[in-house]
Amino acid sequence: MTATAVTGDSMDSDSKVLLNFKSYFESWNPTERGMLNEWKTEKQDVCQWPGITYCTISGPLFSSFSSLTQLTFLDLSSNTIKGSIPDDLSCCHNLKHLNLSLNIIGGELSLSGLSNLEVLDLLVNKIVGDVHSSFPLLCNSLVVANLSNNNTGRIDDIFNECRYLKYMTFSTNKFSRDIPETLLNLRNLLFLDLSKNNFGGDIQEIFGRFTQVKYLVLHGNLYVGGIYSSNILTLPNLSRLDLSYNNFSGWLPSKISQIQTLDLSFNRLTGSLPDTFGKLTSLLWLMLANNSLSGEIPREIGNCSSLLWFNVENNQLSGGFHPELTKMGSNPILFQHLKVPSFHIWIRNLYKKSCRSLWDHLLKSKCIFPVCPAGSMVRLLDLSGYLQLSGNKLSGEVPANISQMKKLSMLHLGFNEFQGKLPIEIGQLPLVFLNLTRNQLSVQIPQEIGNLKSLQNLDLSYNNFSRNFPTSLDGLSELSKFNISYNPFISGVIPSRGQLATLEKDSFLENPLLQLPSFFDQSGDSNLSSGERGNGREEEEDEAAIDMLAFYWSTSSFNLVALIGIQVLMYFDCPWCRAWLHLVDAFMASLKSMLS
Repeated sequence: MTATAVTGDSMDSDSKVLLNFKSYFESWNPTERGMLNEWKTEKQDVCQWPGITYCTISGPLFSSFSSLTQLTFLDLSSNTIKGSIPDDLSCCHNLKHLNLSLNIIGGELSLSGLSNLEVLDLLVNKIVGDVHSSFPLLCNSLVVANLSNNNTGRIDDIFNECRYLKYMTFSTNKFSRDIPETLLNLRNLLFLDLSKNNFGGDIQEIFGRFTQVKYLVLHGNLYVGGIYSSNILTLPNLSRLDLSYNNFSGWLPSKISQIQTLDLSFNRLTGSLPDTFGKLTSLLWLMLANNSLSGEIPREIGNCSSLLWFNVENNQLSGGFHPELTKMGSNPILFQHLKVPSFHIWIRNLYKKSCRSLWDHLLKSKCIFPVCPAGSMVRLLDLSGYLQLSGNKLSGEVPANISQMKKLSMLHLGFNEFQGKLPIEIGQLPLVFLNLTRNQLSVQIPQEIGNLKSLQNLDLSYNNFSRNFPTSLDGLSELSKFNISYNPFISGVIPSRGQLATLEKDSFLENPLLQLPSFFDQSGDSNLSSGERGNGREEEEDEAAIDMLAFYWSTSSFNLVALIGIQVLMYFDCPWCRAWLHLVDAFMASLKSMLS
């Protein structure tokens, strides 16, 4: 709980109001009281009372705010507050920041009298019904409006007076009707998120007239067309466009503005990749996974000198890995970062215990743009490049000049038809993740892979590698996941000491010529049945396909640093209790497209 400038008619009246506030919440929270116990009458200056920051409370919302006439900042987020928003709150005419997110507040949205409000955050509650006609009364100063993850149902013509509104996110609200033309009156709108609603049919032509918008997030709807007719791809100031998780079909557009991040994954797009994509020199991130694209990856994609993240997983692409493609991402421009308010759910969740799990998603090829807050107590990794080509029909050899991709940290080439020798130059990359499973690679595994000192995940399973097992791999001290199973022609001895000896025996299945350490239990039935073997792809896809990321990636807004690479702090896990329930619902709902 956070409050600023809590001032009534006098200091005495302030303390009385806040003591009433204390008594009210204590009656609903017999154990979890935070610092409310330290609000005492002998401390006359209420501005010095502790606990105006962060405590866990539950029960209905306090209904006597009217005496706090000078209240400017109220944050009751991440609690278990229920009931409806009290009418009494409308008496706080000086309130500028209202955050009631991550609660279980219900009823209809009916706020008035808050003409100085700049930030309204009602994310993840149970608000129902149409956005009321009183909403325009909030618009005089409103800059941020977040009503995501509610059940508000529809957007009316309520934005005429919202001339300062810059950030608007109404995702996951079951909207289905057309958005009103009055949205065009928002001349300062930079960020618009209408993801995970029920919009369908063709994208409205109105979206093609948001000439000032930089971030447009429409993933997780029911759109089937309108990519061309709406002119949405040629908006002059658009930096990020997310149309993933819809039902778009047809060919990819050949004419696109100089956008920086484009997500069209999880649709029904067909045809080939246009070679005109090679003209998108500002493009940092291109997501086309899980469509039905065919043909070759155009050599011209190599001209995308800023392209750090390229994902065409699970399509029907064929042809080779052209040497020209290794030039992509060679000279990335600085990402045009939009200072999206911290209300956004996926940013808010980037705390110490969440970072680790997001990193794990990355290592399992669940691709999102990970960003951790400054001050993390973990070492930095330069996660600059991500190349995901898995699940296609690509063939030929991996080019030797792949060593030119100096910013490549994650390389996914699994479930293709690559053949021949793996080039020794691969050992010159700053790889953290290397997946080559289910190809037809042969000859010896290069000793040079032992030079990848940051490598954490290495999968060489289901290939035709032969000759001696490279002893240099034992020096990969960061390696935590390794699989060389089903390479029956590999021979040699796995050392009984070192990093490889710390791995599971399942890392070495069906390699009869490979001698494992004696302490590996080889007497058990570690062989997979043919049925289990056939399910390997499905199991990996279950692990690697997440209805997110988004994050959408969505969804949403990012802190990207991509001049030298996107720096990510390795730490994550998820700190939530009751807020855990709401955060998981929202985060996984949000992350259940892209990335949500």
